[in-house]
Amino acid sequence: MRLCRAKKQFTLCFCILLFLTSCNRSPASSVPGNTGTPVSTSLPLPSSGEILDSAPAPLPGEAMAHRLSLYDADGSSLYIKWDTEWREIEGDSVRTLCRDPLCSHTSPTCLNVLASPSSAIVRYGDDLWFLGPGSTFAGRSLIRYSLTKAKPSVIAEYDTGGAMLGRLGNYLYYFTLRYDEPDDSGHAKSWRKIYRTCVRTGETVYLGERENNNDLVYMTGAGERLWWRDSLHHLVSANANLADVRTEVGASVQIYALTGDSVFYLTDTPKNGDAGELRVKNLASGLEKTLFTDVTWFACDGDSLWYSLYDPAEGFSWDIRNNATGKTELHPITVKHGNRIYRIELESLEKTESKPKGQRITALDALTNEGIWLGEVFTVVGGRLFTQYRMGYESNGKHGMKTGMFAVDSDTGEYVTISEETVFNS
Repeated sequence: MRLCRAKKQFTLCFCILLFLTSCNRSPASSVPGNTGTPVSTSLPLPSSGEILDSAPAPLPGEAMAHRLSLYDADGSSLYIKWDTEWREIEGDSVRTLCRDPLCSHTSPTCLNVLASPSSAIVRYGDDLWFLGPGSTFAGRSLIRYSLTKAKPSVIAEYDTGGAMLGRLGNYLYYFTLRYDEPDDSGHAKSWRKIYRTCVRTGETVYLGERENNNDLVYMTGAGERLWWRDSLHHLVSANANLADVRTEVGASVQIYALTGDSVFYLTDTPKNGDAGELRVKNLASGLEKTLFTDVTWFACDGDSLWYSLYDPAEGFSWDIRNNATGKTELHPITVKHGNRIYRIELESLEKTESKPKGQRITALDALTNEGIWLGEVFTVVGGRLFTQYRMGYESNGKHGMKTGMFAVDSDTGEYVTISEETVFNS
């Protein structure tokens, strides 16, 4: 079984809005609830060629929120993160980032150690880019790691923490933290200082700062614009300078994917807290329609859309401690989608005037028969479904579960285990 190369497309994860104004205080666009320092309109806007020419491959893992930290490496392999450890997947081979067979993976210069804090990895040529440890305990460094030389280079270093935000073509976006002086109660307000670095040249530009209130999560790029979800859960976009902010979808959105001229999104108004509506908006015409209701999750892969419906099934039972009685009791795990995932071609969605209907992926029935249950959140790359899995496990009279991450072939039901651990609650 081979891990197919992901088709080049832009599928989007969501983040929170940056509201940035010019030096003369005239806003490019505004959204309530976001404050921060303005960005000068004199900052040169990168051209289309600077953004997209020789850009790294599209990042399928950057495509949606909670897409399991899955990132395209070079079109043939993938990087995936489980807990704090990054792993590389090529075909059926799963290995750590560090390829030195003699390395203990504890040295500060080991690639495993360096990349561990980063929320994302981007590959450009033979270089990996990520936000790794700094020289201080709480600090962070933007690191370019040469795979050919097995050597890291520190591009920028900061005394405080931070995280990767997203990528637009040849540009990486990340933030570091700044703290105000503590007030009378001892509370110190924190801010996110936003930076943009070009992976071709290493040039870094400061773009301004935002309140540190979970803004700018799951930012990603499509074409020449960045997309994210703002503080109102609306979808917005901006140019490479994080200016010219536009509201693209005014509904409350949970996750979304952008393919071609359309944006697909799952509403954030769940039915009984478990499902919402999967909708599509044509960005050229502005027309929107509901495709499916009672949807718990979805993903786009190439020319197909994958989704799960609220169709709960009881999985296995494991031990849960009753705090009131102090006793351990068996409790069932309910799987919202019941291991039933559907697939439909995007082309058929455009042609049909009636309510579309996807085909259930029957190869997953083999997993159900083995007692293996798919996670509620999944992503799909090259026809392979990546997700967390869970299954019952018993040892010495205790009931727990085995869990981890795997990749399932949607045609055969065969799977490759990427990581695994055993969990007990008692």
